[in-house]
Amino acid sequence: MVEENVASGGPSQFGAVDLSSAAQASEPSGGGINVPLIATVNEANFEEQMGLSQTVPVILLFISSASLASTQATREVENVVRSQAGAVALRTIDVSQEPGIAQALQIQNVPSAMALVARRPVPLFEGAPTKEQLVSLIDQLLQAAPQLGVTGRVAVSEEQLEKPVPDTHLAPRAAEDADNWEEAVQLWKKVLANDPGDKEAKVALSRAEFEARQQAEGQSESVLSRADSLFASGAEEQAFDLLLGEIADAEDEADKEKARERLVQLLGLAVDKDAVKRARSRLTALLF
Repeated sequence: MVEENVASGGPSQFGAVDLSSAAQASEPSGGGINVPLIATVNEANFEEQMGLSQTVPVILLFISSASLASTQATREVENVVRSQAGAVALRTIDVSQEPGIAQALQIQNVPSAMALVARRPVPLFEGAPTKEQLVSLIDQLLQAAPQLGVTGRVAVSEEQLEKPVPDTHLAPRAAEDADNWEEAVQLWKKVLANDPGDKEAKVALSRAEFEARQQAEGQSESVLSRADSLFASGAEEQAFDLLLGEIADAEDEADKEKARERLVQLLGLAVDKDAVKRARSRLTALLF
């Protein structure tokens, strides 16, 4: 039975890609084959992936739909595969739906991954890899694959390389489109409750909270409201200055903390990176 790897602290196993024990390489294949860049696999189409691996390296990602770690790993692996623009294909296998494949390949934990290169399995990782670890592993895989004559690519369109909107993001985005920012805040919080590692949702929640405050506060003259108004108008550094002044001068510690929290939130939304750097430096000086 495949079980989720619940050990904390990151990946449980990562190793270098090794094809040294493989047999004589086959003839190289041409690039630009018309197959999906990312797809799911079942027993009925598994042999097709073996055949595909004779042309382009295929990553098999083993997940469980009930595993939060699997959700996070899927997002990271898909993003890195798209960045390779067809040099490697990704095939996802839900072990709860396809236990036969997992048993045949002796998969013990999810998430985990192996590559198929010229029909040969190459272990990649168990656990939840970071983006840096994934990039390194795939780079090694692509350097090693030509040893087996695997030099082809998947023909990809711009649409395939674009990151799709997750289904869980559709409802909060619809609320945003309807200008219902309070509802959007609650929906983004729900997304993050189910997937705390969703970085896009974290940024979206901050933006939704900002917009909801703008709707609710109107022409309020509080420092926090004025900072929000300045930020919304594009005067980001002025908003930072106002909040930093409140942190420095407010007598009530609760007011200082509210200003600090609002500043941190706005810093995460800002586009003026130089202003962000200056504000962070001033905030550090004030706090320490």
